[in-house]
Amino acid sequence: MSSLRALAGEIDARAFTLTIAEPFHQLMMPTEPLGPREGTPILLVHGYVSNRGMMWKLRKRLAAAALGPVYTVNLHPLFGSIDEMVPVLAARIDAICRETGATVIHVVAHSMGGLVTRAYLVAHAHVPRVSRLVTIGSPHQGTQMAAFGLGRCVQEMRPGSARLAALVAAEAALPKLPTLSVYTLNDDLVYPAESSRLDWAENLPLAGTGHVSMLSSKPATQRIIAELRKPLS
Repeated sequence: MSSLRALAGEIDARAFTLTIAEPFHQLMMPTEPLGPREGTPILLVHGYVSNRGMMWKLRKRLAAAALGPVYTVNLHPLFGSIDEMVPVLAARIDAICRETGATVIHVVAHSMGGLVTRAYLVAHAHVPRVSRLVTIGSPHQGTQMAAFGLGRCVQEMRPGSARLAALVAAEAALPKLPTLSVYTLNDDLVYPAESSRLDWAENLPLAGTGHVSMLSSKPATQRIIAELRKPLS
């Protein structure tokens, strides 16, 4: 039953995302930030072959929960390496800190966005600007489905890739950021689903939702909101 529910929700989520949210993200998300102007800024980071429109519903729910200000980013180059996307993420984080006066922000990242964020944290460990990380369906240990994708980043998301191994090795010497990895047991893109587990993070498996529909799943959203509300230590 949970698999059928996940399939139905995933079809609906992908249809909305591919035909409306991503193609028309500038119309649907014309201004930033969304939500309160005070508080720790939150940056939503999309995944592979996507854009900020993917985060439309989650962005609205975080703002409605009085969290924010909530920002988004468009990663590029689309089919480039993870390391090529890190400077884009870094520039966005720097801009948010300048705009808000904040010294740190929270990051909520979907799918490949979680790997880009982890690579950013390694590359910018000398200037820590992320205080909390939530990943959603991120292939932390790679995904077998990467055998069918295009681009350098897909090659890097294959299980056992040199890039993933280098990331784990680099993280070993760094302090561990408070991190929650939310993933679904019904994921058809991150396979096997347990590939989203991160050894040093809190891991939260869900059922009855899919890879994209996690971004609009009420159980997932409620847990993400609770995580973002935790006080900074």
